[in-house]
Amino acid sequence: MEQEQIDDYTAVHDCEVTGTFESIVKQFSVYETDIDKQRISFVQMPLGGAGAVQIMEQMIAGGSKKFIAVGWGHRKDTDQTEDSLPQM
Repeated sequence: MEQEQIDDYTAVHDCEVTGTFESIVKQFSVYETDIDKQRISFVQMPLGGAGAVQIMEQMIAGGSKKFIAVGWGHRKDTDQTEDSLPQM
């Protein structure tokens, strides 16, 4: 997800910034909002395992118990971009 998409979503869905993570590339914000009466947190993860682990450790320290990774990929044998999640 691009930062512009995250900014658009947070502007429309009453999200608050509850933490930040600063990497060499940029500052990542951790957001919270309510969806279907559940409080959720979300963040755009940095590229690479080390940064992802650091953000997850920060979120665990803040009380997060479950994580869902969502992403997309690009097949090398085609020009199409496909979701990495199965269609529901």
